[in-house]
Amino acid sequence: MKRILAALAAVILGSTVLTACLTVPTVIPHDCSSDAAPALSAWLSGLPANQVVELPTNGCFLINSTLHIANTSGLTIIGNGATFEQTVAPAQINPIVLLTQNTNLTLTGVNVTGAFNGSNGGAGQEKDYGLELEANHGVNITHSSVSNVQGDFINLQAPFDTTNGDTSLNTNINVSQDTFTNAGYHGITVESANGATFNQDTFTGMGVDAIDFEYDVYSTVF
Repeated sequence: MKRILAALAAVILGSTVLTACLTVPTVIPHDCSSDAAPALSAWLSGLPANQVVELPTNGCFLINSTLHIANTSGLTIIGNGATFEQTVAPAQINPIVLLTQNTNLTLTGVNVTGAFNGSNGGAGQEKDYGLELEANHGVNITHSSVSNVQGDFINLQAPFDTTNGDTSLNTNINVSQDTFTNAGYHGITVESANGATFNQDTFTGMGVDAIDFEYDVYSTVF
């Protein structure tokens, strides 16, 4: 029996990757004192595969440019109620959080908050998305919130960022048990997806449409 248990333990340990949770480097401000987007984008996008990151509990990351997470594999971000906050309406219209070319990315327990005040949204601000996804393959966004964005809450977008030649559709996108409140334009926009599930989410306060399905720019070759 001991030999059987020892052999089973060896199999389990040999096939399991044990990854400790990482914390955000202290040099990246998490009190909304200055724009954390460039440093946080670079750090998250540069992590090796299959990492788990815990954000500081109820931390605040000022995102007055764009938080761009790109080309990660197996990354899990546990928000612990932390906020990615845009405090001023951007001069250039950009998403608050941009996810491109990630594989098996999980984002849970985070809050994305924009600078929409009820009057500074509309068609001209559509691209000031809360979340924009391009050419991702396996994304889970759960138990999170998106609020007060000037444009759309979330857009599954065609790939404007074609780094590494990736022009694929988003695939296997799952958005569940999230809350979306106050958008200056659309709620959900789907332009580029093969497999997208929205489940047990709550959407309120959309300026124009709840759902926008369209395919505006790219040719049928794409």
